[in-house]
Amino acid sequence: MTAKELSFQQALEDWRVQEMLECGMGKDDLFGAQLILADPILDQIVDLAHHSKITNIISLKAQTDWRYADRFGAKVLAILQTNYPPTSLFTTRPLERPLTNTSSTRIVPLIQSNPVKKPRTTRCSHCGQVGHISEFCCAWLNSRSVTFVEYSL
Repeated sequence: MTAKELSFQQALEDWRVQEMLECGMGKDDLFGAQLILADPILDQIVDLAHHSKITNIISLKAQTDWRYADRFGAKVLAILQTNYPPTSLFTTRPLERPLTNTSSTRIVPLIQSNPVKKPRTTRCSHCGQVGHISEFCCAWLNSRSVTFVEYSL
């Protein structure tokens, strides 16, 4: 754990002890401060805070399934924001110029659309004309029918 996570965990532990005292259950020897916030849930909150997964009470309740999220969630979020202040979406450094292609090489996009395929042209192997094949060639059929006639006589 980083120092930031340890300080957040310690702040949560101190808060739950203070909360037990305010509720009048500070001397509970059986459950102790875990009555309000159990150690596994506390550890889970620390891990989620490290990854910026807790932004409001709804996300706290959804991520941890903590029984008292509605009751104590605002206080936990206040402690979270003191240890993990929200980061700004805006920066103070100037914008960089976009990279331009200074070389003479052509940049090929990674994803190319499939080109439309042209229909295949059929060419006759007997007469060489486009649009039919030799099975239906008139010249071929005529030559074959003559042959059949010759054999049939």
